[in-house]
Amino acid sequence: MDVEFTDYYKVLGVDPSSSAADIKHAYKKLARKYHPDVSDEADAVEKFQVVSDAYDNPKNDDKTISYAPTSTVRVSISMVIRT
Repeated sequence: MDVEFTDYYKVLGVDPSSSAADIKHAYKKLARKYHPDVSDEADAVEKFQVVSDAYDNPKNDDKTISYAPTSTVRVSISMVIRT
């Protein structure tokens, strides 16, 4: 089973280190461009969905790990030893 990695930052045209405001600005610009009610492009619905997914995932902390497998994740584990 092959899993295709989508770089959501690339879709939005921003760096991973971009601020939340920059990501939101990029999303709004692309959403206006590809919104099915506004765009004359044949694949506007698909592009709008990709842009919407790209915006939704980075801002959702629960999904951050699932879309950014190349990032470093720190895990803290506490152990209680009972005797």
